[in-house]
Amino acid sequence: MTEAITIFVLILAAMVLTVAEIFLPTLGILGIIAVLAVVWAVVQAFMISGSVGLGVLLGVLIFFPMYVWLLIRAIPRSPLAKRIFLKQPPSGEMTAEQESLAGLVGQEGVAETPLRLSGAVRINGRRYQAMAESDHIDAGQPVRVLRFDGMDLIVKPVTSD
Repeated sequence: MTEAITIFVLILAAMVLTVAEIFLPTLGILGIIAVLAVVWAVVQAFMISGSVGLGVLLGVLIFFPMYVWLLIRAIPRSPLAKRIFLKQPPSGEMTAEQESLAGLVGQEGVAETPLRLSGAVRINGRRYQAMAESDHIDAGQPVRVLRFDGMDLIVKPVTSD
């Protein structure tokens, strides 16, 4: 009877360690200990008898993947996770910084650094990170803002046609 309790405690410990691995920065150490606990529970079951060992092994092979899948689905929705994990901004909504960048579309400025695809531009006296739409833009060259991508302005050189 004590072997059955040992097997139960090892599997229960593995379940607790699996949850702890998600919330604690252990670099996988708790996960490894959880796997070792499950392996030791299966070994203990086989020491009782082959049929008990096979039953525990099949139960673990069926139950644990479902348990991990359930954790992955349920934990992000838990109250604890909502306080710990970063929140995604609602899709389609712009942050205040992105709204200010959207107001710069169509405006002209000057390349402060060479834009070898990426660099800095000055528009209305403020410095912004920018990416050249194509090619290279020399420092001091006038540029026009075409659009923004994330927190970068996409610019092209102003040509005098």
